[in-house]
Amino acid sequence: MDPEVIQLSEEWTQRSYSSAKRRYLSFCSACVVSPIPTSQSLLCCYVAYLTNAGLAHFTIKSYQAAVRLMHIENGREDPGICDMAGKAGAGTKRSENDTSSHEKSGSKTANYH
Repeated sequence: MDPEVIQLSEEWTQRSYSSAKRRYLSFCSACVVSPIPTSQSLLCCYVAYLTNAGLAHFTIKSYQAAVRLMHIENGREDPGICDMAGKAGAGTKRSENDTSSHEKSGSKTANYH
C-alpha cells in the first residue's frame, strides 16, 4: 500500500478516536461519573445516548472501541464491557432496520424495543 495512504489512514483514525474520546469524556462529565474504569451499565447508557443522538451503528461501534482504547492507554484491563454494549448496538441496528420498514409501509406507530 502507498505510504501516503497509510499515513492518511493513521491520521484519520487518530482524529476519529480523539473525537470519540472527547465525546465520551463529555458524556461522563455531564453524568458526573468517572470515565475510567467504566461499567457495563454506564457503557450501555452511553450507547443509548449515542443512539438517541442519531449516530449510525458503525459509528457507535467505533466510539465503543475508543472507550476500550482509553482503558488500555490508562493501564486498565479491557473489562469486556464492549461485548454487552455490542449487543445493545446490534439492537440499535435492528431498530434502525425496523424503523425503515415501518416508514416504507407507512406505519406511524412507534417502535420500542
